[in-house]
Amino acid sequence: MAIMDVNPKEVDRILDSSNADILLHGHTHRPDRHPHGNKERIVLGDWGTTGWSFSIDDNAIALNEFEL
Repeated sequence: MAIMDVNPKEVDRILDSSNADILLHGHTHRPDRHPHGNKERIVLGDWGTTGWSFSIDDNAIALNEFEL
């Protein structure tokens, strides 16, 4: 299972080098919002019977799964 997730040090490096607060990426079989200190990693799920989207509205962040 460990190989199906990201390397936390690489996530920190990418967030720091890009001066970003959020890293959004494709599925690692763990769709969710994952905290990284005061920053966040958001993982979209794979598409099969459902699809995934990400939205920001009035400073609210949402990870959405929907039926296809």
